[in-house]
Amino acid sequence: MPKQARRSHFDHLEINDLAPTDLTKRQASTTSPGTGTPYPPAGSDSPAASTLPKSWVDKYNAVKAAGLIPDIPVSKENAQGTVDYPQGTDMSKVCSWTDQKCFNGDIYQAPDNAVAFGIDDGPTPNGTSHYIDVFKTQNITATHFLIGSAIVWNQAQLKLIANATPKQNLAIHTWSHTLQTTKTDLEIVGELGWTAQIIYDITGYIPNQARMPEGDVDNRVRAIAKYVFGMQSVMWTHDADDWCLRQGNGTATEVQSCVQSAPNLKTVTANEVAWATPKTNNTGWITLNHETTDQAAKAFDSMVQATHQAGWNIEGAVPNLQGLPWYNNAYGPNDPPTKQDNILPTKDFINVTDPTAPKGSANAPKLGNWAKVAATQNPSVGSQASGGSSGSSSSKTSGAMEVTVNTAFVSMAVLSIAIALSA
Repeated sequence: MPKQARRSHFDHLEINDLAPTDLTKRQASTTSPGTGTPYPPAGSDSPAASTLPKSWVDKYNAVKAAGLIPDIPVSKENAQGTVDYPQGTDMSKVCSWTDQKCFNGDIYQAPDNAVAFGIDDGPTPNGTSHYIDVFKTQNITATHFLIGSAIVWNQAQLKLIANATPKQNLAIHTWSHTLQTTKTDLEIVGELGWTAQIIYDITGYIPNQARMPEGDVDNRVRAIAKYVFGMQSVMWTHDADDWCLRQGNGTATEVQSCVQSAPNLKTVTANEVAWATPKTNNTGWITLNHETTDQAAKAFDSMVQATHQAGWNIEGAVPNLQGLPWYNNAYGPNDPPTKQDNILPTKDFINVTDPTAPKGSANAPKLGNWAKVAATQNPSVGSQASGGSSGSSSSKTSGAMEVTVNTAFVSMAVLSIAIALSA
């Protein structure tokens, strides 16, 4: 598909834009110390099923057999850059953000007065170090939605993020940065799993959040992320097309939408600063930024300064909005990560039914078996640290139902019983 057609609708770059010019580095293959097998080839292809560790496939098969992954057909990308589902698909069960702007258990907004920063497409040789300078100068943290292939190419930059001060939150942006609803189930398992694996191998942390490229998510993709890997879907409220900005100066003039919405640094900066000022209401927000260039970092820096000056409560990392765990193997930013034999979750998934509920409030997510450590380290979570996991999430527009289970410890037989009881 022509680049112009693909980009006329969406607001992200393509993975090959991040590929190193050095052919040797681009084609390098390294072995995962966690699995003992090579990482999949970096690039625009999803990891092949043959690369998946048996434990991931077994977990997928168990939750699929239990009925927790809905039978939603794979979508197909169209000439406009959006996606189409096969004729006859019951869209009320799909909850596609791309086609329906539907949310279902996603973190898509922040509590009143609160702000979180979501930064996509790292790590990169051009943008990452500039963002780290901003974090240090402004004393803020953020959630970094990282691309697995970009990590293969830029492992040193990932280490910069992981060792930054203040601590930064690491999350998933898939392996190939492609539309996930167009993928098969096992391709999605590979996209999420291998990105989590390489982050774990390098940093010791197992991510528990995923932002799908271009926001392309539906109930099938959500279910695989949730029930196989314990990953929470995260969206955004504010976006200024900062990915269009090139290194040093200029914008992506070959993309018409960039010429219109992000023609230069001045325009992008003004748009981002406008998110914070004037503070005409207290509705919280989550950003979509990109750590791709020095210009994007400059716009981000100006926005953060404006946010401070306007008096917003800067939570920074997305989990801080509601007192949620930073990772599947560490509650907070300063906790040492628990070592695991694999990246599969060992604790309850925490359902977010109301992303606008402040931490410690009655509607805030219950922290399940994270409660004890949360109560000790973060007293502001209050009643969240009592009781079990929060209830099942509901679709904002489709009314689709989910079944709440402890995906870490139950066997396939127990999962099947849970489905039978909910029928």
